[in-house]
Amino acid sequence: REGLTISQTVQQIQEQIGISEDEMLAALEDLDALGIANEAESADGYLFPATYKLDPGTTAAELVDIMLGRLDTELAQYGYDRSTAHELLTLASLIQLEARLEQDFYRVSTVFNNRLDIDMPLQSDATVNYGTGGEKVTTTDEQRADPNPYNTYYYRGLPIGPIGNPGGLAIEAALNPAEGDWLYFVSVNLATGETVFSETLAQHERAVLDFQSWIRANPSWNE
Repeated sequence: REGLTISQTVQQIQEQIGISEDEMLAALEDLDALGIANEAESADGYLFPATYKLDPGTTAAELVDIMLGRLDTELAQYGYDRSTAHELLTLASLIQLEARLEQDFYRVSTVFNNRLDIDMPLQSDATVNYGTGGEKVTTTDEQRADPNPYNTYYYRGLPIGPIGNPGGLAIEAALNPAEGDWLYFVSVNLATGETVFSETLAQHERAVLDFQSWIRANPSWNE
């Protein structure tokens, strides 16, 4: 499914079709040969999430080729391929992890693109969790101060690479943000995915109070 990291993806592959995690990771080891070499030295973001019909006996190397080929098909409609799409996949992966409702994918894209345009830190908690191994919805001051290259609180601009595998909707949204001047967003109901988008910090801070109130009433969502 969309949003999984490489480690989560290969674990699911092992559970669903029996190709071991070690076999999959070995098939992903030579990034240069796969045409996905990047500064992050990771294949995260490149194994396109979709439903695949496989012949019995499909090997790890064959499955990697199939999934990369599916990514190429997705990217080709926008004039990209796996060798040119690293920044696109990186942005799309943030959108994938931060948005829940379909229309919000385009609005989250707007916020991130607007921030990039004015050199404002993206401040995505999803990137903080990826870089520090966090699993809660909220992040701590210590996590947000960690200088790992995925931390968009610590560094301006996009992180060093994708933080999960984005689907087609996230990729499309990254390239086609909605019209708007929003610079902030926060989910105010994690159960429904309802998200408030704001143009000013004052508006955003009011929405954050609503989120905090919801978390206090529903603490199991942040355990």
